[in-house]
Amino acid sequence: MAYWIFVKNQTEFYPKDDEVWIQLFAQKSDQTSGSWSTMLRNLSRQTEDFPKDKYTFTWSDMNHEEALATAFNTIYTPHMFIMDFKTKKAYSWDFSLNATTDLKDWILKKEYLNSPIQFDIPRPANQGQ
Repeated sequence: MAYWIFVKNQTEFYPKDDEVWIQLFAQKSDQTSGSWSTMLRNLSRQTEDFPKDKYTFTWSDMNHEEALATAFNTIYTPHMFIMDFKTKKAYSWDFSLNATTDLKDWILKKEYLNSPIQFDIPRPANQGQ
């Protein structure tokens, strides 16, 4: 079954089974969203062993993607999720729990698999099952 997610302007994206998406939800009015976006971009640019072919950065404005934000049950803004299409699960970066965790390790060492907040990747109802 192909899983997909609304990412930008409600365009359908079909990820590969071994792909991992890093999804940031934020509001344009949120001053920290810009710094998080920059940090995620820099993570991929400045880390030599960062497998760019396996990770895709996506960003959604919660004001324009309310249905998607609701599906992810976002509590904080900005809020970040890892969508691992191999496990078909979404894993939440919890700002309160991960204050001492290195984001790079959390992603590259797949520490997100131990996230206390994880759930099936949301998909549109018209896709069935």
